[in-house]
Amino acid sequence: MASASRTRPNLQPNVELGFYCRIAKLLLSVGTHTLRQQLVHIVGDVGAFIRDEQVIKKLKAAKCFSAYQWKIIATADVDEFDITLLSALLLNVCNLSDGHKKYIRDIRQHRNDLCHSHDACITKAGFDTKWKNVSDTLCNIAQLCCPAFRDEIEKEITDLKSAPIDVSRDQHHFQVLLEHCLIERDFQHGILTQQTEANTKLQQLINHLSLLEKRQEARQTIQILKEVNDVMIKCVQSNEDKSAICSLLMEDMNGIIDNHLSSLQKGIQAELQSISKSVAGATDLIQENGQDLKRMEMKLDKLSQNKPVVNLIDDAFLDMVADGIKKFPGKIVQKLTPNKDVTKPNIKADEKKKSELKEEYLKQHSHDEQIKCVELDLARGVGPDTVLLLDASCNMKRDGNFANMMTLTRQIIQGIFEESVPEVLEENIAIVTFGRLTTIRQHLTNDQYNWMTCLEGIENSGPDGPADLCKGIRMCEAAIQVNKKTLQKHGLRISPRVILITDGNISDPSDPSESFQNRENARQQAYRLMDALARNNHKVFCVPLCGHGSPSYKFLEKLAHRASGSVIRPDEKQYITRYHRKIFWALLFESHHPGIQVSESSYIADILKQSKLPFTDEEVEDMEEIIANPDVLGYARSSPKIGRYTDPHDDLPPLGTRVVQGKHWREDEFKEHHCGPGTGTVIGQDDESVWVEWDGCEDDTHYKYKYGLNKFFEVRVHDRPRTPEEGKAFLVGCCVTSK
Repeated sequence: MASASRTRPNLQPNVELGFYCRIAKLLLSVGTHTLRQQLVHIVGDVGAFIRDEQVIKKLKAAKCFSAYQWKIIATADVDEFDITLLSALLLNVCNLSDGHKKYIRDIRQHRNDLCHSHDACITKAGFDTKWKNVSDTLCNIAQLCCPAFRDEIEKEITDLKSAPIDVSRDQHHFQVLLEHCLIERDFQHGILTQQTEANTKLQQLINHLSLLEKRQEARQTIQILKEVNDVMIKCVQSNEDKSAICSLLMEDMNGIIDNHLSSLQKGIQAELQSISKSVAGATDLIQENGQDLKRMEMKLDKLSQNKPVVNLIDDAFLDMVADGIKKFPGKIVQKLTPNKDVTKPNIKADEKKKSELKEEYLKQHSHDEQIKCVELDLARGVGPDTVLLLDASCNMKRDGNFANMMTLTRQIIQGIFEESVPEVLEENIAIVTFGRLTTIRQHLTNDQYNWMTCLEGIENSGPDGPADLCKGIRMCEAAIQVNKKTLQKHGLRISPRVILITDGNISDPSDPSESFQNRENARQQAYRLMDALARNNHKVFCVPLCGHGSPSYKFLEKLAHRASGSVIRPDEKQYITRYHRKIFWALLFESHHPGIQVSESSYIADILKQSKLPFTDEEVEDMEEIIANPDVLGYARSSPKIGRYTDPHDDLPPLGTRVVQGKHWREDEFKEHHCGPGTGTVIGQDDESVWVEWDGCEDDTHYKYKYGLNKFFEVRVHDRPRTPEEGKAFLVGCCVTSK
């Protein structure tokens, strides 16, 4: 007799696996295509939509995206968006009807059910039901785009249902499903964590409300007892009865107070536990900042040892003392007069000491920022470096200059990001401000999210503090020095550039007066710093937020000229955003057309204008100049002699320094390098290395050795002088004197 229990249909496992694969292809192929088209239909240009500030705020407020999904969103490439990301964008950012949202949630739920299958098999009945539900939902979504797209989706669904399924060939869909499972797991874990935190806060609120309710009940009970006490005392005549009633009332009152105190004690214990958790979290933060605190204590100790006593007396107080001396009796004046001449040089020495301390602080601050950048390990692109130097001083409050600067900076960053080409031209940007907070706000990176977050912080801080441009330039140097290796493209070394956005109204913070001499001192210091940048081939472009022809505008013109740059008006920001693109194209053109002459400029212009990227006539002229003479524009040709007879690095031995073998000298590799007594001369610098010319070598051969690279020192400084041979010219490192 046959068994009465229900049995599973006798299907081959690969048949049920085929049903599973067919549903997977329907969701991951047709489903993803439908949602992508839906997003494009709603927002139009996905790139512009993703970069919109309001959309970014909505995405952050949604708190439903993982770090991996944020990276995909930043690419703005809709072809890389999967079902999870597309559904999150449509549901959280786009304004959809309730029915439309239900269709999208159904597709996501079908995908989740498929991911959570324990055996990757679907029965025939389950396949027919799920296929119909998914197909109907996809067709409904496609209909919201346009009828033609619905017809296209219906045809894809029909073709897919009848197409043969090869499990081994469709292994890619299993891989995609696996990735979706992992992303969904991380997403659910994040939601669970947020829900746990919300439940904890809710429980704390409930406990607090319960405590308030108990307090209110205690107050009401005490009030009732007082009323009963008054009634009973009025009704009872004898003293004995009054005494007995009072005893009962006291017992009741003590019981109520004990209960109330017990409730308060429990509430206090709960609050203490919460405080202990906060203290534990703060302990971790204190441990992380321990090294910074020790460093600051060392700085304070050093300052307290070096700072003279006269520093504790400001100039205003000294003026008051001087006025008082004039009013003293004659004998006292005679006693104080001999010391009057001694005070002046002390004040001058004090000012000199202040300057030295400020210089030491700037060097230490720059060094700390470089260490911080290494610890952050930010993402870097394959491209040149740009430092934005923003004026966040109190002077920018005038005429809405600060708001105009922030708007212009966002446009410049957005333009640079749009001009980027992956793996070819990915510009790194650092952001420095000078004002109340003069520091590196954002180190070099090609991450647009970090740029925008940094600008939000600057905008929230607002303009404040002195306009110490010189200190800001020093911070730019620190930001540039983090990247030790100069970018090279098609035989040219492309140095970092600095973009200064300011109204040009700078001052010297050491002199609080707004005098002409104050501004002139600050400008002369800025000129000297610009000369130093120019010596290292760093171009500086000034964007003035002041009237054309004003003294501030002329100052910025001269400042940019000293650093081989130019003044760029705010309406010419495209020159900044497309600056490196035209350089790259000019170098690429020259590498493909070697030997091209400037006289053939019409030929060059025709080829450049036929490229896929549009170039203006001014850009074509600039590119012709780059091709003709790149050295004029501040770029150095790469050659075997790069690094010889130059010493741009302050942390390396300068030209002429005498050296011998260091503690990391490798005798097996370097034994053939020097021919004489083993003493050489530094004749150039490179990235954490020095070029050395050894005494006694006749072939004029130079060798490069590590000096700090990966903490290796293959040579060390020595004091043995260099003496030229009789009858020969002086060499680098020789000490000469006048007769």
